[in-house]
Amino acid sequence: MIYSFLVNLFSGQTKLLATVPMKKNKLHDIFQTITQVEWRPLLDYVASPYFNKDAELVRLGQHIHQLWKKGFPADSTAPAPLWAALYPDRDYDPKAMSYLMSNMVALVERYLGQRQWESELLAQETRQLRAFGQRKLDKSYRKVHAEATATLAQTTLRDKTYYQACLALAEAENDHFNHQNIRQRNPHLTQLGDALDQYYLHSKLPLFCHLLNEQRTLGTPPPPLHWPAPPQLAPPQPADGEVRRAYALLFTLLGQAGADVALFQTFRTTLPRVRDRLSANDLIGLYSMAINYCLVEINKGNREYADQLLELYEEGLGQGLLLVNDELSPWMYKNIVKLGLGLRRFGWVEQFLHQYTDKLPTDQRDDARYFNLADLHYHQQDFDAAQDYLNKVEFSDPAYKHGAKLMLLKIYFEKNETEAFFSLAASYKLLLLRDRSLAEDIRMANSNFVRLAGKLFKTPTNDPAAREKLAAEIARTKRINGRNWLMGWLG
Repeated sequence: MIYSFLVNLFSGQTKLLATVPMKKNKLHDIFQTITQVEWRPLLDYVASPYFNKDAELVRLGQHIHQLWKKGFPADSTAPAPLWAALYPDRDYDPKAMSYLMSNMVALVERYLGQRQWESELLAQETRQLRAFGQRKLDKSYRKVHAEATATLAQTTLRDKTYYQACLALAEAENDHFNHQNIRQRNPHLTQLGDALDQYYLHSKLPLFCHLLNEQRTLGTPPPPLHWPAPPQLAPPQPADGEVRRAYALLFTLLGQAGADVALFQTFRTTLPRVRDRLSANDLIGLYSMAINYCLVEINKGNREYADQLLELYEEGLGQGLLLVNDELSPWMYKNIVKLGLGLRRFGWVEQFLHQYTDKLPTDQRDDARYFNLADLHYHQQDFDAAQDYLNKVEFSDPAYKHGAKLMLLKIYFEKNETEAFFSLAASYKLLLLRDRSLAEDIRMANSNFVRLAGKLFKTPTNDPAAREKLAAEIARTKRINGRNWLMGWLG
């Protein structure tokens, strides 16, 4: 089947400006993740006596910054070279250098935690409110509380982080009331309970969707979903309910045994409405689960999801959600091309190849360009052009190596080049036997294609009984590549 599962869609790694040396250590590993905009606050953090009282760490941090600017020359962050750079007039002391490097790593780890904390919605403000409440600094409390409330009112987010901030603010209000020792009804308890419910719902519902998505795509056992009651679908209004509605619809879809095109289309209508209410990571998660849902249904034979899937790809690409650090996953790239070719959207595929091939990792671009241009021309019945592009493929990816053999077999078959077909079939059988890097299920699927394609080549077109027998054999073969292509030639 031409549609393959999408795996390893996203990673949260930051694109780095520095190269990796031949020998790495923990200090090098952590500093190579520091981006250009992070260096100044990091150096300020290291130089602050509140966070660091060791002047040697300040010198080490400055020196590593200079190494970073040079791209981390080979072995420059190893203990001995670092010691020589910092203390040229002193004999190398491995133990002292080890302590210095360990302390530096610990300091940077605390900096990264501090930076992450500072980036979270109202993280500092809610801690301030708790401190002010304990000290009964009412004026300071009211000022910061008003600012925090205004910040929440201005943000469009309605994801877990938003409701986490609402919960933290409600907890601060409850604590502030309790610190006043007022003998009257606490008006903040109901607010705190509601905030806790909202945070729980908007945390667990996406988690359940991811668990069900994993079960559907990887075939893992059904996850235990501990929920007091099934989540109810929220109405389209008010707007705050749209995020909950999107996840609830997806939860229902993923939990059903059969396909529900109408429900999926309803879910699709929620995606534009939650675009500014979710973080980029959450949007990526929603789109990836929707894409995987379509892929599973297509692999079941529900071709009506193919157009829906292409629309999801177009939306995700247009919004930049499917690019990580401005790079496109090679797996997704292949899936998109196969999908477009299967839908015979040849013009769209050609435009996609020209626009997004350069978004692939550098070492995979040329083979991806030539192989997929060959596939495009093959589907357009331009076999000579397809072969010309295949000749340019250097097979940096095993998938292209085996895909090229299968495509050439199809070309020779369709051009009725008997000698070329059976010569390639024989050599490819040997390759399948010898290629130990190939997964067993793929080896079996490709071997079955070669075997049955050979039978198809030898089966006369004017022998209905033989062709019916071959069609039955193809149908009952469990693992086979190109089943639809084979059956198409049998009518």
